[in-house]
Amino acid sequence: QADLAVSSADQVSAASIGVAALPTAGNGTYVALLARSGGGRAYRALVTIKPGGTATLTVTRIDGSAGALTAIGSAVTLPGKVTANSLLRLELTTTGSADVAITARAWPAGTTPPAAQITQTDRSAGRITTKGTFAIWAYSSSSSGPSTVLVDDLSVRPPAAATPTTT
Repeated sequence: QADLAVSSADQVSAASIGVAALPTAGNGTYVALLARSGGGRAYRALVTIKPGGTATLTVTRIDGSAGALTAIGSAVTLPGKVTANSLLRLELTTTGSADVAITARAWPAGTTPPAAQITQTDRSAGRITTKGTFAIWAYSSSSSGPSTVLVDDLSVRPPAAATPTTT
């Protein structure tokens, strides 16, 4: 995991991610963006790239350790297949504190972004209301063997301001 020195609560984090070669066995390669990261807690948008190129997107809340995860919404199977050396654009947005709005999406880099594929609100007592750092994380399943993960175009920015309504 690489934590970057950007600390905020409301943020849109994004990166282009991929693998140099598809996993050939096992559970695959995992690449994630983390928001509000600190003290072992964070919101995480995770892309899992499986053998054969199937990819899924999930959002979880990390509650103190890698073994303490709370699912935020359901997993989404991304359309199409990932290929070696191709990039997906992964984006995670977090806003709010009383209600933490979380959206995530992933799509082939260089194409038109889709609507958010996961949109949830965390109102639980465990929600993360404070600011934290932005991080990127990668892991290759031991049953898949080592993997070269590609990362490009990292960005963190404040969410777009709402357009004022005129009357």
